Amino acid sequence: MMKTIKLIFTYLVGFATIVGFGITIYFQFLHKDIVTLEVKSIDNVQLTNTERIEDLTIKYLYQDSIEVSNIWKIRYVISNIGAKTIIAKGNNNNILHEYLPMTIKDSVKILSLNIESNFPVTTQQKNNTILLDFKQWKESEYIDVVALVENKSSTNPFISIDERDIIDSKINYSEYKPSEISENKKLIDYLPKGFVNFLRWTILVIVVIAVIAAVVAINKQFKEDVTIKSSKAVAILTFIVWLIITLIFSTPLLWMF
Repeated sequence: MMKTIKLIFTYLVGFATIVGFGITIYFQFLHKDIVTLEVKSIDNVQLTNTERIEDLTIKYLYQDSIEVSNIWKIRYVISNIGAKTIIAKGNNNNILHEYLPMTIKDSVKILSLNIESNFPVTTQQKNNTILLDFKQWKESEYIDVVALVENKSSTNPFISIDERDIIDSKINYSEYKPSEISENKKLIDYLPKGFVNFLRWTILVIVVIAVIAAVVAINKQFKEDVTIKSSKAVAILTFIVWLIITLIFSTPLLWMF
């Protein structure tokens, strides 16, 4: 019995060593810290979507004086979802220009613009481009953009940020869905995607090998106990230990999937 327990302990130590070694290799050689922004569409509504009726003309006036057509109300939340800060000022800045450009694609004119944020930022407007002026954009900080735009085509206007304006960056575009409110994310969902895939496959392979090795070792010990005519109590205890160890080895799979 003690021989089996020592063998399982050896497997556990080996398992922990391999995972630790794999994590070290990933962060030292494979992982590269990049800026990650999420541009999430919250609302995109065409306000002038009216069916044409023969002999009837409909006109829309903005602020009761300016005639407009094809008006859209859009709302986007742009968040720094990575672990790296965007630095806009100083010698260590990682944006290419003095301001970070944010463009509303295909719009003829921006009629109104409202931006709220949880960090200090000011804006300047240049045609269809909004210039964001800030010192640092840290992890989990965001801006909430609401705009009224007159669009030149029937396609949906949308906000775009060129990832080449930020050194070593990635821009993720997504659309808000109400189901996201009740979504329960696992701890692994907050890790970098590349590291998650690496970790999942590493742990899966190690767990499978460890479980098979444990089953073989304990089964061998079980047969030896029976051969030397040990009591039934020892045999049952050996089986229970085998079952518990198997569950312990399989637990990381629940964390991952």
